[in-house]
Amino acid sequence: MAIVAAAIIYSFASSGGSKTIAFIRGEVQGQFRTQDVSCRGISFSVPTLTKQKIYACDAKGVAQTDRPRGHIHDNAFTRCYIQAVNGQVVDVSHALSIEAKIRHTTVPCR
Repeated sequence: MAIVAAAIIYSFASSGGSKTIAFIRGEVQGQFRTQDVSCRGISFSVPTLTKQKIYACDAKGVAQTDRPRGHIHDNAFTRCYIQAVNGQVVDVSHALSIEAKIRHTTVPCR
């Protein structure tokens, strides 16, 4: 099963999409147990938090038991992630929303 998932992720990555986006998308699909996930890079950066590129992922059709606390009543939401240097995918939504408030701007995730 893991080999099939890796092959699917690789096929998305090699068909013109970013390998990082495909990897993050696969991680988000597993976390929220939904196939309806789309990810994109965003231009917002926080050099004091990370030098990694930040990605926003829209998840839809998420079961209530799989939703983050801030989205308990929403079956569709957007979260922001980075891929850490060690390869781990990290949800940075809360940190970005605080930073955006300080800068008097917005980010797609909360």
